[in-house]
Amino acid sequence: MTRDETSGTPISEPTESRNFIKQIVEDDLKHNRTAGRVLTRFPPEPNGFLHIGHAKALAINFGIAAEYGGLCNVRFDDTNPEKEKMAYVDAIKRDMKWLGYDWAEREFFASDYFEQLYDLAIRLIKDGKAYIDSSTEEEIRESRGTVTKPGLNSPFRSRSIEENLDLFRRMRAGEFPDGAHVLRAKIDMASNNMIMRDPILYRIKHVSHYRRGDEFPIYPMYDFAHPLSDAIENITHSFCSLEFEVRRALYDWLVDNLFGAPRPHQYEFARFNLDYTIMSKRKLLELVEDGVVTGWDDPRMPTLAGFRRRGVTPEAIRAFATMIGVAKAANRVDIAMLEFAIRDDLNARAPRIMAVLRPLKVIITNFPEDETEWIDAPFWPHDIGKEGSRSVPFSKEIYIDRNDFQEDPEKGFHRLSPGTEVRLRYAYVIRAEKIIKDDSGEVLEVHCSYDPDTRSGASAARKHVKGTVHWVSVIHAVKAEVRLYDRLFGVPNPEDVPDGKTFKDNLNLDSLEVISDCFVEPSISEAEIGDRFQFERTGYFVVDPDSKDSPHLVFNRIISLRDTWAKTRPAGRPSGGEIKTEPESSGKTHVEMSTEKQIVRDPLANLSDDQKHQADRLASEFGISLSDAALLAIDQQLVDYLESAVILLPSPDLKTPLANWMVQEVRPALSNSDRAPATIDTRSLVRLIELRANDSISNRIASELFELILKTGKSTDDLIQEKQLIQISDEDLISKLADDVLGEFPDRVDAFKSGKTGLIGFFIGQLMQRSDGKANPKMARTILEEKLS
Repeated sequence: MTRDETSGTPISEPTESRNFIKQIVEDDLKHNRTAGRVLTRFPPEPNGFLHIGHAKALAINFGIAAEYGGLCNVRFDDTNPEKEKMAYVDAIKRDMKWLGYDWAEREFFASDYFEQLYDLAIRLIKDGKAYIDSSTEEEIRESRGTVTKPGLNSPFRSRSIEENLDLFRRMRAGEFPDGAHVLRAKIDMASNNMIMRDPILYRIKHVSHYRRGDEFPIYPMYDFAHPLSDAIENITHSFCSLEFEVRRALYDWLVDNLFGAPRPHQYEFARFNLDYTIMSKRKLLELVEDGVVTGWDDPRMPTLAGFRRRGVTPEAIRAFATMIGVAKAANRVDIAMLEFAIRDDLNARAPRIMAVLRPLKVIITNFPEDETEWIDAPFWPHDIGKEGSRSVPFSKEIYIDRNDFQEDPEKGFHRLSPGTEVRLRYAYVIRAEKIIKDDSGEVLEVHCSYDPDTRSGASAARKHVKGTVHWVSVIHAVKAEVRLYDRLFGVPNPEDVPDGKTFKDNLNLDSLEVISDCFVEPSISEAEIGDRFQFERTGYFVVDPDSKDSPHLVFNRIISLRDTWAKTRPAGRPSGGEIKTEPESSGKTHVEMSTEKQIVRDPLANLSDDQKHQADRLASEFGISLSDAALLAIDQQLVDYLESAVILLPSPDLKTPLANWMVQEVRPALSNSDRAPATIDTRSLVRLIELRANDSISNRIASELFELILKTGKSTDDLIQEKQLIQISDEDLISKLADDVLGEFPDRVDAFKSGKTGLIGFFIGQLMQRSDGKANPKMARTILEEKLS
């Protein structure tokens, strides 16, 4: 947002999508709107652990402050006593320090401002801008109206200032039970922005606060406490995620009525959604409470504590936050980008060692019985530029990985099989001569001969074999437990579920495999908790804290050496980076982005000058990221189609949704066919975008409609009529359906209220069935949760 140079009044949104936050700050400093100051804040609510999404918010708030010579406050927005704990405060601080952020003495709590916030509420009442409403919660909800119908004034809106003051002071004194009264702002019940229809500012809650105890029986709403806490702290720039954009009007109303200039201003950036990941703290808590994971720090969790336990470094997290950048439009990030950042960091950090996860004994028949040969093996490949080596013992009996042997080798298998030769990493070439099996036919041992003239590094060692395998000496091997962690969810968008299902139905049932009888080479027998290694040809691993109480070392897999999910990625979805692996025999893995070997990839790197100018223009005009703009700029037919469609838009606000649809839907669809963009009716696409933007249809219905448009050539409206695809977003109708569902299943309602909150998926499924799948699922969930709470 830019503002008038003298008054500071907002006049327009930024037209440049690249670095728009920095442009705002630089413009404010240039025109002295903030008295030369930059003071940001990071405001976590202590009701859970920080996750990967918070890493982006931290990078923005602390990064902007550092770049412009300012400071960043840490403020815990603790206005909801039922869910907040000091344990969460401690965990948040621990995670922030782990990421490398320092806020010195600038640590604050919204609960420290309760007295000031109460006084500010009194001022609003005295100014006739707030009143006590004694309506029930249901009456307040029903009187708010809908997106198409204005709300109705509360019968208590005309109370006198004196009566409102008396009631509010008695609320503060604890005279009334929960729900008896609320304090509401007196704004406009006919506002197009439903947030501005006399929002609730205070509610009664006789709940003990983790810091203030039972001192306050009333608590401010987040929408009241947050902007005023910003103003109390003299924050200059309040950055938040895009879902708060609709609340900016209330933010401005409060600070304008209670504080003078200069005052804080709110700016929104797009939060990102990460493939195969859930980032809702409520849903993460559900996974913890339901025992799906072992805790907030389970290495499969997207929490910073989970990443830390898994062995990911703070440097990798910060690099990822830099890589994804800042945008105004909502976006989904391919998890391959995060995995690239992790691998790239570990590649130069983790020394190489050999470990056998699924051991198969190999006996070297012509090696002396009681002899041990010590072989010098480097910790690092040549391209890392680090020195260091260890001595690896070679003896008559070794373990290789069971996956490196096949009795009847399939085509293309170049490792050990009867009669074939392979090289033992850093050691000799061996040939399989004999197999020993148990009664069930399982291979117990492989007897091999070795060629003593083929030791690696020796001049006579240049015998060509196709495969190289890793190994450890049986008598010297150190036993270990290995935990193979994988993605917690099995689909890119875990929240995209069919009717009657929940996000937990998309869990990856193979997200953890524990292998108890693994063996590692003796050079790391004294490894300490947190030490990281690359198990050659296997992946990156870290010593887990459970090693402290275990008779054996316990290792967590941080990440595999390559993207094992690449073949399952949906068609049309970019990987975010090509993962390249050197030949198996080299024993080293090198990961790089497909264009340049660096963390931050320039999306314009391979474009012509004309295409670069085109991408800059599209990013600026349509409010999309430069990466998305580059995808369009390289195809002039797509650009021409976009330009022809934008003329038909009923509102300029639909330009960004249109451009996003071109990138995410039209482009992949055309890439999988021989069609040209011009064969898609522009009016049908524009109509689809319009219906999706006003929530007349869901994402699922929009995608279904687009496929039908491509197949049939029919118009959007004709298809909606023909297939009866219009979404139901009538709050009253959905509320009635919710009442029917809850009335039919009273036992399950009781079970939900006793703690089995996973039943919300059942209730949503029942409601969706009653609406033939046409009810707005988000609205259905919201209304059901309100009725069940």
